[in-house]
Amino acid sequence: MIFRTKVYTYTDSIPEWSPPLIISDKISPRQKISGVIDNSGIIYIFGGFNATNFTDISGSTGELYNDMNILNTTSIIWTKLSITENLPIRGSDYEYSANILLNGTIVDQVIPAPPYIYGHTANLYYNYMIITFGILAGNDVNKYNSQVYLYNNKNKTWVTSYDPPPQSTPPYSSSSPIIKPLIIGLGIGIGILIIISCLICLYIFQYLEARQIDKC
Repeated sequence: MIFRTKVYTYTDSIPEWSPPLIISDKISPRQKISGVIDNSGIIYIFGGFNATNFTDISGSTGELYNDMNILNTTSIIWTKLSITENLPIRGSDYEYSANILLNGTIVDQVIPAPPYIYGHTANLYYNYMIITFGILAGNDVNKYNSQVYLYNNKNKTWVTSYDPPPQSTPPYSSSSPIIKPLIIGLGIGIGILIIISCLICLYIFQYLEARQIDKC
């Protein structure tokens, strides 16, 4: 079984699949990975498993990865990030999922020395990629995971704590629930006064016109 390192792009207007010419293509072949992309067009790929030369159905002799690689979709360049702090252990042969937050945090699977995990969920929240739930593999097979794992994409590190973003104060709005009815009431009152004034003027005009006719 051969796993390739090719990346394909899909053009919806044609429609057509095509492999782009990627610079610095030094990423080793791997399987059971899931990439996430941020607002600047950077794709993040973490971990994976290379079962090219596996000898049994579990693929236990294959190579596991715990590296972080990025693909710039603008310059079409692969880059391997240098991460040394809180590096997760190499992933198991189970697939995982990942997402990226608007502020650049990737939610992936593991923090310092976590167990192998699969069937979990991944979400992005501000600078943090959050991994939750799933099933523990390896020695803890068939046990449910109750831990939460975080990856900070801004600092490029796996972390064990979360710093919530500062709460922004909403701008003052003059259209409060109290002011709105007041404005509506004033508008209706002014409209009624204008109508009454017009009716009075019309009555006076007709009255004066009638007197002028009587004099004639």
